[in-house]
Amino acid sequence: GYGGWQGFKSVFSGGGGIIYAITQDGNLLWYKDSTRNGTGEVANPKLIGRGGWQGYKNVLSSGDGNIYAITQDGNLLWYKDTQRNGTGEVDNS
Repeated sequence: GYGGWQGFKSVFSGGGGIIYAITQDGNLLWYKDSTRNGTGEVANPKLIGRGGWQGYKNVLSSGDGNIYAITQDGNLLWYKDTQRNGTGEVDNS
């Protein structure tokens, strides 16, 4: 099925069929739409960010693994999903 997405705090595209989702408890998940033609199912999330992501005012991606987070006090932070395949965690170094 295609249900269950309403439970996320936030969902945004990473480009190239990658979808990032933030859970209510602050984990960042990676999904992949392998077919990208409406015939496949997006499933089997991978945990790439542990906790804390729910505290950001907004999180978005410009593609190519770049993830931007806006803090509650207005700072813009940069993170990188270097692998872009669901392995490894994002970092900001």
